[in-house]
Amino acid sequence: GPGVSSRFDAFGFRFLLLDDRMFRTPKLSAYEGKETHFGLEQEKWIFSNLKQSPSPTWLISGDQWFGGYHRFESYEGSHPKSFKTFLASVRKARKPVVFMSGDRHLSEVMRVEKELLGFETYEFTSSALHSKMYPSNWDTIPNKRQIMGIDLQHTFTYFDLVPPAKDLSFSLRGAAIGAGSRELYKFDLKVKR
Repeated sequence: GPGVSSRFDAFGFRFLLLDDRMFRTPKLSAYEGKETHFGLEQEKWIFSNLKQSPSPTWLISGDQWFGGYHRFESYEGSHPKSFKTFLASVRKARKPVVFMSGDRHLSEVMRVEKELLGFETYEFTSSALHSKMYPSNWDTIPNKRQIMGIDLQHTFTYFDLVPPAKDLSFSLRGAAIGAGSRELYKFDLKVKR
């Protein structure tokens, strides 16, 4: 794909690894109305892949998608108008997606409400495997979408992927793992179009 974006198909899913740095317009800039997180060429590539995919798609970005609740980088917080247009295009593609992100120095799972895309899905943030950790501040800036999370611990997230059903519904099973292979939280969720 454009920039360093890539695509691969495995386990009955399509994975789009996106470049959220090269084409991004500055946050709250003179580009207002023409703001972009991924650039027009990459967005065209994303939606072409979504439409052509016979499988559910994982949209994987370095920073959070639904991070408008905090002051750090996220698509929702940095480019809110573009984000709404992006979600409308995902909805129009009528293919199930899962959102994956990092760069928050914490791990969390968010439920993305059905009203946005026409189906309920999730965003998984997994970071702080080897980086400095920061407090989440969830007590002062709560995330209304969060269903589980952990901060101030080195973590990684694993998924036990089972190929989707014929109707493209699928389960998301896995866990956040900390030091000493300790399970910090686990999840067993469903995505159904």
